[in-house]
Amino acid sequence: LAVARTDPERANPRMGVGLLAWSHDSSMMLTRNDNLPNTLWVWDTKHLTLHSLLHQLAPIKHAQWDPCRNRIALCTGSRTVFVWSPQGASCIQVPLPGFSVHRLEWNSDGSSLLLQDRDVYCIAFLVRQGEE
Repeated sequence: LAVARTDPERANPRMGVGLLAWSHDSSMMLTRNDNLPNTLWVWDTKHLTLHSLLHQLAPIKHAQWDPCRNRIALCTGSRTVFVWSPQGASCIQVPLPGFSVHRLEWNSDGSSLLLQDRDVYCIAFLVRQGEE
């Protein structure tokens, strides 16, 4: 795992847990340590154990739980949105040239994601297999 070194001379260095969120049913939690920005830790809160470790090639900009399922969407500032669940993972390519996902937000029923670039937005609709 790549460790990001912090400069203790710099004001307000980023270190420790910088991202933390509960799953919709509180059975899981995600965390990102700012000293390991490429890694998302997924915890099983019922058993107080590490469930999964998601390691990306680039620093994770934002991650959020689906409001209805144990499913995480995360972005790294690229054209790809990564989606993880206990059943598996997938990658979604945004088909807009030059669009880089820096932040994302689920809608209330988990059927779509609002994707944010620096000054442009788009919506990604997630289709379940068999609903195409």
